[in-house]
Amino acid sequence: MVGVEVNPDAARTDVLTGSFDEMLADWAGPFGVVFSSSFDQSQDPRRTAAEWRRVTRPGGYLIVCFAPGVEPSARRPS
Repeated sequence: MVGVEVNPDAARTDVLTGSFDEMLADWAGPFGVVFSSSFDQSQDPRRTAAEWRRVTRPGGYLIVCFAPGVEPSARRPS
């Protein structure tokens, strides 16, 4: 299991510090399951979805959950 965290203070060996819109190039298709509860934090939902699809192996699962009652807005675009 590997996490992606934009906050550099996370500093854990099992966490990639960076954007979930731009993960490591060699991560093309290694993950059987990609899970996120932070899609609503994306500034570019199409780019985010494309990147998550890129790192999910063929036949794998992309699971995205949303907080109940949270509607998209200008501040929360997705």
